[in-house]
Amino acid sequence: MQSTLAPMAGLDWDDVRIFLVLAEVLSYREAGRILERTPGTVKLRFEAFEQALGRALFVRTHNGLLLTPEGAALRQQAEIMYN
Repeated sequence: MQSTLAPMAGLDWDDVRIFLVLAEVLSYREAGRILERTPGTVKLRFEAFEQALGRALFVRTHNGLLLTPEGAALRQQAEIMYN
């Protein structure tokens, strides 16, 4: 399945790192702890990143975050770049 997301090269690495941590822990609070930022800062940065992409990367539920298919595709691309 081919992703319709922007090429990874055009993305801000700090925003991608926030996304990767969120994709791992599925919680703004836990991501903030890991990244040593407030949960509010993580949420604001991530929402701006998601809006810039024009794609929903997570579905928000009362139990936390769930990756969308496009979020999963971006995660796979980002993990390849990270490693």
